[in-house]
Amino acid sequence: MCSGGRYDNLYYYLSNKDIPTFIFEFDRNLHSLFLQKNFDKVKGIVIGRNQINSNLLNKELIKLLKSKEKLANISIIINMDFGHTRPLFTILIGCKCKINNSDATIIQE
Repeated sequence: MCSGGRYDNLYYYLSNKDIPTFIFEFDRNLHSLFLQKNFDKVKGIVIGRNQINSNLLNKELIKLLKSKEKLANISIIINMDFGHTRPLFTILIGCKCKINNSDATIIQE
C-alpha cells in the first residue's frame, strides 16, 4: 500500500497468488478491503496481471469492479506486472505515489 501521506490518499496494490482464482473469490477479498478502517481514504487501486493458470478473466474483473459503488470515484488500473507474475516492477511500501488515468501510469516517489 502506498500513501500520499499518513493514512491520506491511500493506494492499494492487489496481486493474485492463488491458483485457480475465481471471480467470487476476488469479490469476497475486495469486500474485505471495503471493511477496512481507512478505505474512505483510498484514491487508487492497482491490480496485478493474472497468472496464466488463473480462472479470473479481465472482462469478468472489469464487470465486477464497475458494479461496486464504493469504487466509483477511485482510480483503478488492472493487468499490471507486479506480484506473482513476470516481468514485475518493484512496489515501494509507504512511498508517495500518483496514478495517471489517461495513460495508466504510476509514479512512485
